[in-house]
Amino acid sequence: MTALGVYIQSTGSSAGTVMTAGTLAALGGGVVGAAISIFFSAGDGRDALSAVHDVLNRSLGASMRSAEADLAPLRRVWHCYWITQKGEKYLWAHSVYDFTRAVSPGLAVAGLTTDHHAGALDYRIEMVVRGDRMLFVDAPAQGKEPPTVGMVPFFTEGYRAVYAGVVLVRSWDGTDLLSKCLWSVTPLVEPEADVVSHDQGQVLDDLWARTLPRGHVLFPTPEPTGPPEPTEPPEPTEP
Repeated sequence: MTALGVYIQSTGSSAGTVMTAGTLAALGGGVVGAAISIFFSAGDGRDALSAVHDVLNRSLGASMRSAEADLAPLRRVWHCYWITQKGEKYLWAHSVYDFTRAVSPGLAVAGLTTDHHAGALDYRIEMVVRGDRMLFVDAPAQGKEPPTVGMVPFFTEGYRAVYAGVVLVRSWDGTDLLSKCLWSVTPLVEPEADVVSHDQGQVLDDLWARTLPRGHVLFPTPEPTGPPEPTEPPEPTEP
């Protein structure tokens, strides 16, 4: 794949050809690097082959790309918390996203399998960075469930321990919510579980309130523009 990209780049000059060649070379180089790394770290050849297949599947299915310099520090294991609805009650849910396994340049992809009453469901989580903003999409591999889409500001500021943002999510009750979310490389509450208890949820509520609103105005209401409406002059008073 890398050789094909280099060959195309050397024989073509159009913008489309150059872009195609660059994509093939970058993807091929990422897969080769992943294969070498996996080969030396895996003790069984079948495990290494399975891991390379996994890298290929994640990379080829990803659609969002970022500058590698912005993305590389973020390829970590992240704890994500968000508010959903279950049984007509709002509660915090928790997932762990492992972005360390997608090593192709410009891509950050994680996989997640959850238990469901209809069986296990697979999800693909993609992360993209624009400036200090991180956008993520959590989409099911099958079915018609709408993807979860979120935005987290200040995500490239590595000195922060917790990052707060907003997320559009279909709740477990089937309600579409514009909700809160928190990201951290360490668990924010104990014990770790898919559903956070009420008391621990209040801790996450307070943490989100202290983190995101700084410097942000949420859902502002436009004020009237133009000259003020004329007012009736006051009636004269008798002496």
